[in-house]
Amino acid sequence: MGWKTELLDASFRGVTFEVESVQDDGEKSIVVHEYPYRAGAEIEDLGRKARRIRITALFWGEDYLSGVSALVKAFEETGKGELIHPVFGSVQVAITRWGIPHKADDPDYVALDFEAVEASLDNPFFDYQSPRAGAEQAQTALESGVLDSLSSVAATVRDRLAVVQEYAQAARARVENVLSAVLDVYDAGRSVVRSALSYINYPAAFIADLQAVQSKITSDSSLSGSFSAWTRLSDSFPRLGRTGNTIKTEQIVSGVSSRVRGTVSGEVLGRAEAVMSIPRPVPPAIEPQLIAPAPDAGTVEDVPVMAATVTQTAQLAEAAGGLLADELDDPVMTPQEIEAVVGNIRERVQDSIDWVRAVADTETAYAASESLRTIADAVQTLGAKVLESRPPLVEHVVETECNAHLLAHKLYGDFTRAAEIVRLNPQIRNPNFIAKGQLLNVYAD
Repeated sequence: MGWKTELLDASFRGVTFEVESVQDDGEKSIVVHEYPYRAGAEIEDLGRKARRIRITALFWGEDYLSGVSALVKAFEETGKGELIHPVFGSVQVAITRWGIPHKADDPDYVALDFEAVEASLDNPFFDYQSPRAGAEQAQTALESGVLDSLSSVAATVRDRLAVVQEYAQAARARVENVLSAVLDVYDAGRSVVRSALSYINYPAAFIADLQAVQSKITSDSSLSGSFSAWTRLSDSFPRLGRTGNTIKTEQIVSGVSSRVRGTVSGEVLGRAEAVMSIPRPVPPAIEPQLIAPAPDAGTVEDVPVMAATVTQTAQLAEAAGGLLADELDDPVMTPQEIEAVVGNIRERVQDSIDWVRAVADTETAYAASESLRTIADAVQTLGAKVLESRPPLVEHVVETECNAHLLAHKLYGDFTRAAEIVRLNPQIRNPNFIAKGQLLNVYAD
């Protein structure tokens, strides 16, 4: 395999273009130390200078100027941007110059040449990002992912239900029953007013009612930094499956014990595993037909199940994002509970991706899957930033019998941090008696 068969699609700040030629110029920074009456010199190598990249981009056709304008607009933006080099891939660069030659012999054609200079350090001394700044970026990405995924779902529902309008009356009634059954999962008592329109003729009415019944659940839930409140909210949004016109539900485990290794003990050496990162969660063992779409996935009856799964994932991801963001200001959750929240969302995202791939067309499925991956990555990043904002966890062996208040005073000189020690160590059965030799997780400071 050679470079000719592995070229990448070139682009700058997302604006794609065809490439006629590319040249990469490298240079070392060398200091020459010369001495009087001595032949030769000593060379001091100060390292590589920023690489310069010269590219000739091609545009042609009646609409070639729109492509040229989009690329020039990207050039004129302030700061560095991402260049997809056709050979070397992603590079952060700043554009230094560009030229747009027009020739009378080549109408509707231009070979635009530009030069870029590498804009990142091998050792990024000044690229530190605070946990709060990282969390804010993750929240922005989360919001974008939610909007994009909901848009893809609405498009799929609209396109697939449009076909049902040509069905016989009995088939139409069967689909209507499934649509209503999905809504009844969240609002069995029909406390939320629903549209009187036919969902088959007006797919937007179904999407609106679906979001309304799910939003009613989230709006009635006050998380207020409580992990137990989160588990109650999560349990209100089950995993969905379908058998005929019947909608099956299965609870997605939201507790800590199913996702974080550890022991609940009152023994002298009882312990919980130290948490330093967020591993990929292990899905709980449940009925196979509820993990993935039903065997006849891809039929029109699966569309409402897919829509409900993706929409509830988006709702819960937004709630989880707010919960984790609050942790930066008022930490009340243990690292294990943070892991459980992140793991729950990642599991739901995978369910949603499975359903989208089974129901939507290839192009829409790809777009929706990318949006869902953005949601999972954003929630994962939020969880990591929350953990980064706290001191590192260390293991402490209790030297003498004591209670939580005495231990907090000994470790930190502050007895009020006793609740923190108890929160970090759910295996402590009695905070008033902590046995000698017990291994606990505590913050380093």
